[in-house]
Amino acid sequence: SCPFLARMGAITGEAKYFDECARQILGFKNYLFMDDKKIISELNKGVKKGSVFSTLISFLLYTVVVMGVILSFVSMISGSKIGFLLLLISAGIIFIMIIRSAITTKKAKKRKEIMGEYVIKPLLEERLEVLEYSPNKKLDKNSISQCKILPGFSKLQATDYFRTMYKGVEMEYCDLVLTAEREKTYNDGSSNSYTETVFRGSFIRLHLEKNLYGYVTLMERKNHKKGKSLVDSLFGVMGKNNLIETKDETFDNYFEVRSDDEHMALELLTPQFRDRIVKIDEMAQGYTNIDFSADEVTLALNNNSDNFEINKKITNVNDLEERRNRMRTQLSTVLAIVDEVLANEMLFN
Repeated sequence: SCPFLARMGAITGEAKYFDECARQILGFKNYLFMDDKKIISELNKGVKKGSVFSTLISFLLYTVVVMGVILSFVSMISGSKIGFLLLLISAGIIFIMIIRSAITTKKAKKRKEIMGEYVIKPLLEERLEVLEYSPNKKLDKNSISQCKILPGFSKLQATDYFRTMYKGVEMEYCDLVLTAEREKTYNDGSSNSYTETVFRGSFIRLHLEKNLYGYVTLMERKNHKKGKSLVDSLFGVMGKNNLIETKDETFDNYFEVRSDDEHMALELLTPQFRDRIVKIDEMAQGYTNIDFSADEVTLALNNNSDNFEINKKITNVNDLEERRNRMRTQLSTVLAIVDEVLANEMLFN
């Protein structure tokens, strides 16, 4: 609002606008300026002083709620009227905790937007032509659920989405977290619902200038060191739906390959490209799934990581630069993985 107030003061000539502008700037300094480091720490707003205190308050509130519920039921069983009052107080505390959680989430989202705009986006622009960037992107759930190389899920969260032109190819990237609702049934017949994270990692899409009349999917085997199962080794791919073998034992032990066009799959997966895919998996340090279909190449790198995040508070300029350098390394790894795919002349020539 300060630029607006300054312009209003210049237009109207009234000093009150300049006074309010100065008041706000001094307020920013008092609230955000770290005197010992001589920097403005917007990224640390709300975290710098209150993290330990906030944790302590949360613990105390949870303790009060639990004790309040227990005491209220004990009191009601004994016939005391104070039990109902304790129950109301506990309900009020729960309501306050819900509101507090919503406010905390909103502040965290705001900090993420600030960090994205002033730290991550400029960092991406050092190496990429950024066409679109969103720190908290709302992806189309139906589109993601139709992706053959992702597990089934109930909820999704995408962060640090960007769309760019890289070496003449349109590329989309985001850090993706997928969760699913599960239910565990015990021997006594009782059950318990819980949420499981089924995917956490990088999601990359490369747009082709040509159309593939078919699909090829690579799903990394859960334990490729052990290779294929005994049944697969004895009977091969007979009866397997669109399962392809490349006759490369090392690669076939790494990945399960499916395609509706065996000739296209084998033409795509040349010995050199198979080596590159294994190299991609080593760089990803997780489970690597790849889909080639229509006019897109999609990579899902399930490595339980979230790139481009500042997980620790920043206390000085050196801390911020250290985080930037770590993000530059993460970006270099992502682009190195993409480079391995771009080397396929059948897809990109």
